[in-house]
Amino acid sequence: MRDHHNTLKGWGLGTMRCNTWRAACVSSKGRPCIMPLQARWCSKGEGALSWRSIRESWDACNKKTKWAIGVLATCGGVEAAGVGMIVPFIPSLAQEMGLGTTGAGLLISAAAVGKVMTNLPLGRYADTRGRRPLLIWGQVLTAVGIFFTAVAPNVASLVAARLTLGVGASATAGGTSAYTADITAHLPQHRGVLLGIISSISTLAYVLGPSVGGLLAGSFGLKGPFFVFSGVTLATTAAYYTLPETLDKSTVKKDTP
Repeated sequence: MRDHHNTLKGWGLGTMRCNTWRAACVSSKGRPCIMPLQARWCSKGEGALSWRSIRESWDACNKKTKWAIGVLATCGGVEAAGVGMIVPFIPSLAQEMGLGTTGAGLLISAAAVGKVMTNLPLGRYADTRGRRPLLIWGQVLTAVGIFFTAVAPNVASLVAARLTLGVGASATAGGTSAYTADITAHLPQHRGVLLGIISSISTLAYVLGPSVGGLLAGSFGLKGPFFVFSGVTLATTAAYYTLPETLDKSTVKKDTP
């Protein structure tokens, strides 16, 4: 199989030639560097992404932008940790209600169903009504979904709780993406890196969520983590109130037929 090469320029740090089949790369100076399939890191600041480029993108932001990114990353991380924490405990809850492995799988996927059903409508809402309401109410709905997942008395209410969680996660994700695009409009060359920072923190929190949930379950019982994370998630909603609305509604009125 012949090699296919892509030439990528990374934020002023030189040109990198990447072998898309072998996932190896060589910098513009001929030095090899490790290149995972999705995250490309070069040890000396060369190639598609480096710590230096992240620092440059962060330093290019003003104080208001840094605060907004910090709020989005922190609140998104807390929410992601809560969502990830729940997954390992779903089979136990399903077993308590007499459901088997198939029922547990359906309960786990119910949150994803809620996201799929509401992604487009909530995206439209963000473009016409604003980003801030999605951030606030998305966090609230996520907290409510986590809480009622623990206290649901029957299967129907448990499914409803999981769907609510999915809707909340969808609203927060849509609001975060739109808000980040707005506050980085004056920094288009850094937008991808800044959005990547927020996404990376959320992903890391999601990965750590089950471990933290296990520790909490060992101390407070099976449903203890649900109550802790729902409370923390709800508390972080206050941080979203510090963010101003970024949607220019006068422009929306002009564009709306």
